[in-house]
Amino acid sequence: MSPLKKSRQQGIRRARVRVPHSARDRLGPGAGLGDAFAGCCAAALLCLVALASVCRAQQVDPAAWPARFAVCGERGVIREIEGPFGDWAVLRIASSGLRPTRQDLADADALLQHCGDEPPAIRFENDGGMFVRFRPQPDGAAPVEGAPVSAFVFVSASLADDPEPTLDLQRTWFAFYEPANPGDAPRGVVLIAPGMFGTPENVVEAMVQTLRHAGWHVLRMLTQPSRFTESVVFTIDPESAPEPVARQAARILGDRAAECAFAVQAAFAHVERNDPRLANLPRAALGMSGGAMAMPTILALEPERYGACVLIAGGADFWAIAALSNYADWIDAVRVEWTGGPPPRSAIDRFAEAYRAAAPLDNVNTAPAVRSIPTLMIHGTRDRAVPSDLGDLLWERLGRPERWSAPMGHEMLFFVYLPRRSADLIAWLDRTAGGRP
Repeated sequence: MSPLKKSRQQGIRRARVRVPHSARDRLGPGAGLGDAFAGCCAAALLCLVALASVCRAQQVDPAAWPARFAVCGERGVIREIEGPFGDWAVLRIASSGLRPTRQDLADADALLQHCGDEPPAIRFENDGGMFVRFRPQPDGAAPVEGAPVSAFVFVSASLADDPEPTLDLQRTWFAFYEPANPGDAPRGVVLIAPGMFGTPENVVEAMVQTLRHAGWHVLRMLTQPSRFTESVVFTIDPESAPEPVARQAARILGDRAAECAFAVQAAFAHVERNDPRLANLPRAALGMSGGAMAMPTILALEPERYGACVLIAGGADFWAIAALSNYADWIDAVRVEWTGGPPPRSAIDRFAEAYRAAAPLDNVNTAPAVRSIPTLMIHGTRDRAVPSDLGDLLWERLGRPERWSAPMGHEMLFFVYLPRRSADLIAWLDRTAGGRP
């Protein structure tokens, strides 16, 4: 019997996750991330900027990285996506009770085949998670110009005991592109981490092709890991000590950022195994919006491997961004419920401080560890999706690197400013990491 069939007998399950608090039952309708909470906490959260900026550079404690189910000494496995494929779509999980797809089962089997004769049960993503579905190329269709040469998924899991051993699966999808002119000497390899759900897709695609034509290989994360946007509710009683819920928030949000780092590390190892010459080329990273937020934690796992970093519309403090972003209802991944209505400022201050103290993998704490990497920030001073003040905070935590600012909001920064400056961005990368004068 195959590992997958045995796991099916034990139950391939999905389950909804919510983070409880002892006061949950006293709540009426949740305040969510609405104006009452955001208006009340904005000043309190942002007043910590000055304090955070004076903290000195530090390394991430190796013990802070969360455990994963070990597969041959690694944190997960890579499964190649069979081509040729036409394109892909990022889809949201609206109901975790859906039957696993063929792709789900293939991803699970890639992990379970390493689990011996008694594999644990598999649990797929919960409500709010996401996955990438590849669409095959129509028969007889000509190859698509600028298409990736390969695509693959990193599959990892955390081991839970509830009540039997269960692997909580998660996945991160990548595409790999070669330079447009294979006759030219390659500049290096650029990691692109997009915004939430792989957005803005047209901007990401344009950046991929621009980099390819400038002589760069591109490793493209198609979207964040599949559990990155799972629905979670934190319930906070302002009359209680903030540390228990702050630790819960730090653990969950830190685990999501850590999975981005694990997936990128495995993806680079995979493409370098396929082409060992890539390991000797310069490596750079480019993050957009949500990808820029996760990037300091991605880099902190192996900072010595990167020669340059570009962060577009990024900000620091996952908790504060979730609380203040005007995209919060659209993303709908993290909700906050305060018992008794909008909390006093003193309660918000206590929680914000407790969260940062408990969150070693939040980018507010990982950014100082990557200050040695030459970094360019592109910043919208009127951004509300990633609030501009939290972009200032990230800039401070990174040691005030080079920054290009524009009086624009989130969307205009990507659709107007970035296209105008793309040639300058490529030139900056070439000078900084690619070896061009």
